Amino acid sequence: MKGIDKSVRLANFLIDITIILIISVILMIASALFGSSERSFLYLILFFYYLILEATTGQTIGKMLTNTKVVHTDGSKASFIRICMRSLLRIFPLDMFTYLFGKEYGLHDLLSGTTLMKKENDL
Repeated sequence: MKGIDKSVRLANFLIDITIILIISVILMIASALFGSSERSFLYLILFFYYLILEATTGQTIGKMLTNTKVVHTDGSKASFIRICMRSLLRIFPLDMFTYLFGKEYGLHDLLSGTTLMKKENDL
């Protein structure tokens, strides 16, 4: 199975991180009882953003806009456990740098047994 080009992955990341940051700012402003550090708050939002969207649809908003989806490495639908692992691995700051030194897969793909593929248009 051919992987998705790095430029598509970069577009997905930039779209999704922008949405995550907007959600974070809104929630931090709205929360008068904010008791944890901003970094841990951002990591929680990041985790749940990816977990909820990828577990329910196989796509984040970035992936919807680039017509890609998360699948198991054999092309089948990724299980909730794999999506959970993938979402958790994204929290590690070094994950985003694994694209610089590898092929088209990041650490969260390799360790969770998932990959991206073009989404077929539903008729």
